[in-house]
Amino acid sequence: MLAIAQRMGHTDPSVTLRVYGHLFAGAQEDLTQRLDDLRRVSPDPASGDVVQLEQVRRSAPARR
Repeated sequence: MLAIAQRMGHTDPSVTLRVYGHLFAGAQEDLTQRLDDLRRVSPDPASGDVVQLEQVRRSAPARR
């Protein structure tokens, strides 16, 4: 949100949220789904391996 506010020239991100907040409906659900997808395809965290986000997008099941 901060990056969007800065790009739009707003000095306070709360202005951006108040004016454009309705455009972000469902963003939390989408983020939760993406994080769940990442967790499912990630290697064991103890291995120290890094999973690129592009791998997650290609291997994640399609969402409705």
